[in-house]
Amino acid sequence: LAQETVRPISAETFGQDHTVAMWDADRLAPDATPLCMWQEHTDMITCGATSTSHPNVFMTGSQDGTIRCWDVRHQGGCVARLYTDDNTHLAHHVNGAPCAVLGLDAMGDTAVSIGAEGHVCVWDIRMTSQAVQQITQMGTMPIFLPSAMAAMGTDAPLLRIAYENSPSPFLAAISFGNSVYSLEFSDSAQPHLHPCTNLPPAESYTDLVWAPYSSEGGNIGLLAVCQQNMLVQIGVDVV
Repeated sequence: LAQETVRPISAETFGQDHTVAMWDADRLAPDATPLCMWQEHTDMITCGATSTSHPNVFMTGSQDGTIRCWDVRHQGGCVARLYTDDNTHLAHHVNGAPCAVLGLDAMGDTAVSIGAEGHVCVWDIRMTSQAVQQITQMGTMPIFLPSAMAAMGTDAPLLRIAYENSPSPFLAAISFGNSVYSLEFSDSAQPHLHPCTNLPPAESYTDLVWAPYSSEGGNIGLLAVCQQNMLVQIGVDVV
């Protein structure tokens, strides 16, 4: 099981068996039966994301290189796909060959994804709320192309992405290798990567999250978890 997202009426689960399942959140039990199940991904589902601005929509990313959007009101399957190539319909790829989607996070009207090929993509997901209507009336699935894309320029694998609760709708954080970078994409034509200098190099940063870092709770910082000399440490980078 890779991820679980809970809402007042439904819960969604997904994982290694390529399956996305929707459950009745009020009747979750060991012997519960899902309301519906889909197997549209062709490889392991690696990540997922939701946005409170679109409470009926959730997204999944997979090793098959695709990002799929789902709507709890539509039990007919995937309602939209995010991709960077019209020919392959893949979100992350190299010369048409799929690359695993390693991370996916969302906030407001925006989703950010990272792929094994070293690219970070920014997506506008506002149309997902209208996808069911488009499928019903026109019989076509909406197409979403990235509003911004940046290459990390490193052979080190991208590990984690943090976007939800960011202090800016145009700011995400990405860890790869022994470093953490912020991605600023207010200018979608030229997104900028900046090293988080308050976080020292580590063996690897295994988790990132935007969260209050003071007792008053008013200041948002990037909390980064790393493993250094067999110890787990937490660093804070203040934006």
